[in-house]
This record gives sequence, C-alpha cells and structure tokens, in this order.
Amino acid sequence: MGRSLGYFDEDESFDRPDLNYCPECKCFFASDNCTICGKPCPEEMRAGNRAPVKQKKHRRSSGVRYVIPWYHSWWFIVIMMFVFPFAALVLAASSDNVRWLRILLIVLSALAIVGPFIVNVFWSAIFMWLSGGGAA
Repeated sequence: MGRSLGYFDEDESFDRPDLNYCPECKCFFASDNCTICGKPCPEEMRAGNRAPVKQKKHRRSSGVRYVIPWYHSWWFIVIMMFVFPFAALVLAASSDNVRWLRILLIVLSALAIVGPFIVNVFWSAIFMWLSGGGAA
C-alpha cells in the first residue's frame, strides 16, 4: 500500500539535506534517533554533514523508440518473397533491421529468386536419368 513516510530506497537520487539519514533503514528523519529502528543517527549522516548525492545523467534516447517503416518490416519482406522476389531482395538490402535479420532476409530473397531454377535443373537431371536419356 505504498512506502513508509520517509522511506525513499527506490529513488537513490532523492536527498533531503535538511533531515538526518539512517543508513540501515534508508529513511530521513528530523529527530536525533531514527523513527523506524530507534538507533541514533551517525555523525556523518546528520543534516549538513552528508556528501551531496550525485545526480544521475538523464539519457535523451532512453524512452525513444525507433520505428521501422512498414515496407521495411520483416513480415512485408517475407510476403514480397512469394510475390516479387526481386523487390524483396531490394527491400531487405535497404532495410534498417538488425544485421542478422537483414542478412537472413537477403539470403532468403536470393534463394527465392534462384531456387526455382535450381529445382528445375535438379528435376530435369532426375527425369533424364530415369528415362535413360542423355547417356548413349
């Protein structure tokens, strides 16, 4: 149901220089003894004696998400492999996907282009061998 009054463990950058700090309970209080554990406040943790807390650097790109256009997404390139394999090869080569995915899409697109020719040559050789043709 929330945290106790004076308890700020999740936010390390939060500091109250006007209050005493308990290193065991990680809370701030105004009296000489900690309000949670009852122990006296160490001299180096008293108000005005503590070293200032370093502020965390805020990264500018932490919440920004890069959006890939729909025509460079992997699912569209896979659909294009069946419809227009040459277009899929161009889209895969020019996409901003991660490197391993881009290489995989390029290889699959190239196989979609060259694959029918390889299968045709393979089946032709098998049927020619089965019919006894070519070897006289």
